[in-house]
Amino acid sequence: MDYRNIDDGQLIMMLHESSDEAKDILFEKYKYIIDIEMKKSSRMARTLGYDVNDLYQDALVGFSDALVSYRDDKDTALPSFIT
Repeated sequence: MDYRNIDDGQLIMMLHESSDEAKDILFEKYKYIIDIEMKKSSRMARTLGYDVNDLYQDALVGFSDALVSYRDDKDTALPSFIT
């Protein structure tokens, strides 16, 4: 399924109605953001002795929090808000 063509506003509404499917779709659609941020942070995390798996889990929690906190009536696109 091509998730890129599903409207973010509709997915956010579904998510606020406790739709796990919407959360899964948004994750598939925007997980590249987590991957980009992980690439930026992994080397520094290892240098500081931080477990990269813990960092990834923290990124997933932040992603989930961003989805719940996002309001589409603001002037920020969802990918920018997630980042």
